[in-house]
Amino acid sequence: MLEPNLFKNKNFIITGGLGYIGKKLINRLLDYNAKILCITRSEYPNIISNKNLQIKVLDYAETYLYQESINKCDFFIHLAFENSVSLAKNNPILHKQNNVFKLKKFLSNLDVEKKLNFIFPSTATIFGLTNTLPLTEKSKDNPLTFYDLNKLRCERIINLNRNNINPCIIRLPNIYGGGDSNNSDRNILFKIIINALKNKKIHCYNSGDYHREFIYIDDFINALLLSCVNLDGFLDTNFVNIGSDNKIKLIEILSKIQNILNNDFGYNISFEHYYVNALKDVNVRNYKCDDRLFRKLTNWSPNVDIDSGLRLLIKECINISNI
Repeated sequence: MLEPNLFKNKNFIITGGLGYIGKKLINRLLDYNAKILCITRSEYPNIISNKNLQIKVLDYAETYLYQESINKCDFFIHLAFENSVSLAKNNPILHKQNNVFKLKKFLSNLDVEKKLNFIFPSTATIFGLTNTLPLTEKSKDNPLTFYDLNKLRCERIINLNRNNINPCIIRLPNIYGGGDSNNSDRNILFKIIINALKNKKIHCYNSGDYHREFIYIDDFINALLLSCVNLDGFLDTNFVNIGSDNKIKLIEILSKIQNILNNDFGYNISFEHYYVNALKDVNVRNYKCDDRLFRKLTNWSPNVDIDSGLRLLIKECINISNI
C-alpha cells in the first residue's frame, strides 16, 4: 500500500501523459496531491482541471522550454512513445526519429545539477519468440518488430546516460482495463469486448494456444508509483520484468470473456476460430516472465485477478456500448 501523503507536493514530469496509461497515472497522482507537468504533442480538450496539473504542448526533447521544471523535478516518467506496431512497420525511419532519436536528443540536452529520476516503461515483446519459459532478466533479446527494436534501442540509450539520470526500465506485458487506447493494437481486451458486444461474436485466430500475461491498469499504476519510491533498488539493473499472477493462454482468456458475457450478463455471444496460415510471429509467441526481482525491489503484487478484472472491464464496455 502507498501512504496517502507519500507524493504530496512531489514534482512529476510526465511525457505522453494524455495517453491511456498517462491519464490513469495523472488521476492517481492528483489524488496524492502531487504536482504534475504533463508534456504532450497536441491539445486535448477533455483533460481534468486541477490546480496541481499543468499541461504544456511542446517537444520534450527541447529541454530549455521547461528547464525550471526539470530542475525541480522529483520523478520524470517517460510514457511518450508511438505504441503502434503497424505504424513502426509502415514507416520505420519516422518511428525511429520520433522515438529513439528524440530520446537521445533529450538526454544530450539534459542539464541537471542532480541526477534525474527517470522511469521508462518498455515492452516484454523485446524477448520475441522463445521456447524457454519463464523469461528472466538474463534471457536473450530477440525483437521481432521495428516497434520492439526501437524500444530496445531506447533502453540502451537510457542505460548509456547514467551520468545524468537514475534509470528504472520496466518491461511490460499486456495492460488492460477500462478506457480505450488510440492505437488499434493496444488495450486489445477492451477492443475484443466492444467488438463482441457489437457483433455477438468473439474471434480467435488459429488455436489461441499461446501463453500471455495481463496486468490490470490499476495494478500497473501501483507498480509505477512503487518504482518511484524504491528507485535506488533499480540502479544496478538494466531493466526489470513485471508480470502478473495471471499465467493464462489466449484461448482461455477469450473463453472467460465469452462465459462472463453470457452467464453473468445474459448475452448470447458465439465463439469462432479463424485459421490463418501466415499468422505473424508476434501473434503466436509465448510469454511468461519471472518477476521476482521487481517484486523484491518494490514489494508489489497485483490486487486484481483476471476474473475480477474482466468483470470490471466488461461492465465498463457494456456501459459504453449502451450510450
